[in-house]
Amino acid sequence: TAPEFANSWYFLGEGAMQEAARLSQEGKQTAASKEYGFAAKAWANYLEQYGPTHLQGVRQMEDGGKVEFETKSWLAGQAYQKGDRKSAYKLAKWVAKASPGDAQAWNNYAFFSREIGSDEESLEAYRKAAELSPDDPQILNDMALILHYNLKRDLQEAALLYARAIELA
Repeated sequence: TAPEFANSWYFLGEGAMQEAARLSQEGKQTAASKEYGFAAKAWANYLEQYGPTHLQGVRQMEDGGKVEFETKSWLAGQAYQKGDRKSAYKLAKWVAKASPGDAQAWNNYAFFSREIGSDEESLEAYRKAAELSPDDPQILNDMALILHYNLKRDLQEAALLYARAIELA
């Protein structure tokens, strides 16, 4: 057995995803939603510990991991909707680091970093998202917000970012 599968979070995450899909097919959306929330927590804990090892296997998938990244991003949203910001953050962080050229992944990571109070980390992730998508008004606006409201510094840069976001929107 590969060492990454020794961690029970992997099996709990997979099992919860399967159960949620089954419940959803049966029309039991409330129960399915609860299972997806547990799957998000389990996957977040697994990826926090075994993310690099998991990524090696994901990279070998036929689609290069595209579906895996989309699924984990979706689970981050599920976790956030349930008030589990920490799991949303862990999932988004893994997806961004696993998808270094994906501006949306970095934007999500920045948002969830901000939501758990990691403002410096959030700013760096917004900077990476803006580097990848320099004309995205939402990214520029959000980067201005973190500087202006959260970090309360670099106000001239924030003003320029706001102005550019308005111009692009």
